[in-house]
Amino acid sequence: MVESKLQETLQRLEKQLEEERAARLAAEQDAKEAQKKSEDQTRELKDQLESSRKETKEAQEKSENETRKLKHQLDESRKETKELRQKGCKIFASKKICGMCMFGSTFICLCFAFACCLPLFHL
Repeated sequence: MVESKLQETLQRLEKQLEEERAARLAAEQDAKEAQKKSEDQTRELKDQLESSRKETKEAQEKSENETRKLKHQLDESRKETKELRQKGCKIFASKKICGMCMFGSTFICLCFAFACCLPLFHL
């Protein structure tokens, strides 16, 4: 009787131990899968971050290049405008005329485009 009780208790404990082992193994497997999933997500996020940094850098470089190009065009336009104003002033000064004299009072004086000419024609 005592032996059978001990045998039953031993069988029950062995069964409980096996169930706990199985539960522990399942929990370890779940933890491994969760760890792998977390590592994959981390790797994917790092890749996305690197890609975003690369795109940002490329966009910044493109923007800087475009800005340099536009500044160069602006400088060229300013230089051309200055040259045209100087040419225009020489033409108006040599002919001693202005838009007011040529077209009457309903037109704006052409010399306004050439501010340096104003003292010559509007005394």
